[in-house]
Amino acid sequence: MLLFRISDSWVEVDTSCLNVVDEVKPAKKVIPLEEPARAAIRALNFPVGAAPLKEVLKGKSRVLVILNDITRPTPYRYMLPAIVDLLDGKGVKFVVATGTHRPNTDVEMLDMYGEELFARGFTVENHDCDGSHFIHCCTTSVGNDVYINGVIEQADVVVTTGVIGFHYFAGYSGGRKSLFPGIAERNSIGRNHALMVKKGSVAANIEGNPVNDEMMEVASVFGERLFIFNAVTSPAGEVLGFFAGNYENAWLKGVELYDSYFKVRIHELADVVIADAGGYPKDINAYQVQKALDNALRAVRDGGTIILIAGCVEGFGNAVFEEWLKDARSPEDVVHRLSQGFVLGGHKAYAVASAVKKADVILVSHMRPEDVSTMFFRYAPSVDVAMEMAEEKHGKGFSVTLFPNASSLLPVL
Repeated sequence: MLLFRISDSWVEVDTSCLNVVDEVKPAKKVIPLEEPARAAIRALNFPVGAAPLKEVLKGKSRVLVILNDITRPTPYRYMLPAIVDLLDGKGVKFVVATGTHRPNTDVEMLDMYGEELFARGFTVENHDCDGSHFIHCCTTSVGNDVYINGVIEQADVVVTTGVIGFHYFAGYSGGRKSLFPGIAERNSIGRNHALMVKKGSVAANIEGNPVNDEMMEVASVFGERLFIFNAVTSPAGEVLGFFAGNYENAWLKGVELYDSYFKVRIHELADVVIADAGGYPKDINAYQVQKALDNALRAVRDGGTIILIAGCVEGFGNAVFEEWLKDARSPEDVVHRLSQGFVLGGHKAYAVASAVKKADVILVSHMRPEDVSTMFFRYAPSVDVAMEMAEEKHGKGFSVTLFPNASSLLPVL
């Protein structure tokens, strides 16, 4: 038996009668930090490529702290106390790097950032990519006029927090991403994300990746004012390391650790991949689940089948994403529409459409069957039913790769 996550519960899959050729799991034994609270403090005291945060803050009265939103589980129970203990007597603003995502709710903020932060009198504000006050940050080398939330203009020090993982076109999350797209204006983000169709814009690649290159270019504008504090975590949420300091050097150290665990070699491409997105909040909606689908595609042969287990309790998760899929009669319609002009939200529809051109996708989900079919997926009420559907296509004895936590691991053939 193998357990797969769906929302906040589990699905048991009997693997004893399957022709399993691979199981995608961490490349080495996951060793969590024994004392993550102390490790967080140590990371701030001994950063990479920068002075300790305590020294950076000396003589500075205005600090901006950028936080992740609900879609990126981050070990703030260790990270925030370590930061906040250094902020007494300073003017501090906390902003959630929502990018183009929906705002965090009050309940989500309390759950993510903890009661102590608010008990000490701090407030947290959601970034609004449409309604915040913006300043012109720079014009990048590819001609993108980038506008950033104006709250950054008043900050002497900008502390960005995040969690490092694979990103399907930026290479990796974390680091520079908290700033751009995290607190940027919608059109600026759109012009950056439009580079996803360029060569090199793929998961686990940052060399010659035009999306990443532009994000780094924006981060460089803020130079020494920018201090990052990132975590590497396991799919179960265990802390494996903290990395603080220079926006590039510290982040690359974290990327190196993440790769050592979660870039996983596989032996062959399978007829069928059974995958989950890692449960809530990673499978909160179809918009987020696409990341797991992208990773699963690397383990399935052309014309194969992905059985994707994902709750998607909030449905599509993005109005434009939903609209593009509902307007399309075929995956080719979506691909063609993006070629006529890049639109945020539409880029996720493009990613889904590109996926189903390679493999069939059967979704085991809480979504309505008619909404599942809108994405050009097939709906199954259970994994057993999905397996029967796969057998109808591939016949008995088809090869299977098991892929729990597909949002967090990257198969490499």
